Amino acid sequence: MAQAKARKYIELRKGKKGNSYRVKVKMRSDSWPGGYYIESNTFETRFRANQWGKIRVDELNDSGVPSTTDIKLRKEKMLNGRLKNIKLGALITHHLKEHEYEDEEGNIKNKLRESIYYGLMKICTYPIAEKIVATLSKSDLDQFCKERREVDKVTGYTAYMDIGYIKSVIFCAKDYGYNGTVEFIEDAMKQYRLDYKNRPLASLLEFKAEVRTTKITERDFEIIREGLRARQEHHAAHIPYLTILDFAIATCMRIGEICRVTWKDFKEENKTLIIRKRKHPIKPFDQTIPLIGGAFEILQERKLKAIRSRHFSLDDRIFPYKADSVGAGWTNNRKKLIAEHNNLERIVFHDLRAHGATKLLKEGWDIKKVQIVTGHTNLNVLSKIYARIDPEDIVEEYERRQVEKLKKTQS
Repeated sequence: MAQAKARKYIELRKGKKGNSYRVKVKMRSDSWPGGYYIESNTFETRFRANQWGKIRVDELNDSGVPSTTDIKLRKEKMLNGRLKNIKLGALITHHLKEHEYEDEEGNIKNKLRESIYYGLMKICTYPIAEKIVATLSKSDLDQFCKERREVDKVTGYTAYMDIGYIKSVIFCAKDYGYNGTVEFIEDAMKQYRLDYKNRPLASLLEFKAEVRTTKITERDFEIIREGLRARQEHHAAHIPYLTILDFAIATCMRIGEICRVTWKDFKEENKTLIIRKRKHPIKPFDQTIPLIGGAFEILQERKLKAIRSRHFSLDDRIFPYKADSVGAGWTNNRKKLIAEHNNLERIVFHDLRAHGATKLLKEGWDIKKVQIVTGHTNLNVLSKIYARIDPEDIVEEYERRQVEKLKKTQS
């Protein structure tokens, strides 16, 4: 059976801005809907329309009808030719802007989960942010992961999450009109997984979150407090590190939550605090927590000071500081103390949350009541990861209760 021949048709179109010529090229093919493969294009002159049509007819008659994959690649090539190049940092900024919205009170908020937002902001501080997205390669990811782990001492799992954040931004690049593809990240991840499987200790990334077991001793606290006190008393300091430290332990709150709550969230009459959009893997939620362990008194004192300053508003944040700034102060204090030969390498601010939960459990609180304070929706996470209780702690608790029991019988 003879091969079908391609044909061209030219149509004159009259419009307000002048005439144009639409050329259509058709070729019979059972592999395309309707039994025909069709291409069309529009030109200002008949000559150019005829010229393009003739070239496409000859190409189709020589090579045959293209596959859907060929068409997709050709469109991709044409699209890439119209896309602009952009640096990763600038693309991240654009991405964050795209997710901004104005709340009912006129405040600019971001729809992205807080961990993603701050993760992307952190990536912008690294050299990879200055790289053109279209030229990024696995070697750039390797370098970023090395720097991330060496500078901020993050785990391989945190570096893995960072790569995921970068991928989510580049995935949207073409929608924003910029050049970029995530294929190199997908290929790199295959290699990272293979490295992790074969040489887990040498792998740049880890694909499971490390279960932290770090416990902060009383001696650790003494050293940390002295360091924070010196930083707080510096003439240029304005962040009350010690107050935030005590509040974090008493409430088991994350640093981002502490720096976000407002006076409107403080229910003084009930001694409770509403935490808006608590972290959750699927959907953030609002939660009311009890103010215990000195937390209520801390807020009362801060409220009195705020009222006396004559600038008090219910919409004001209770701790009006950037979470990044508080975190940086904590990290710099820790680095300074480590340089002075103190063994604090494994202690991070988030360990205060686990310390607070463990403290409540050791005091005899039921785990479901502790759950109301920490906000964990999964009791297994709370009991396995945040409850850092050793056998020695149980012995100590048993002996304490025995002493109390003996005192009661004697009285």
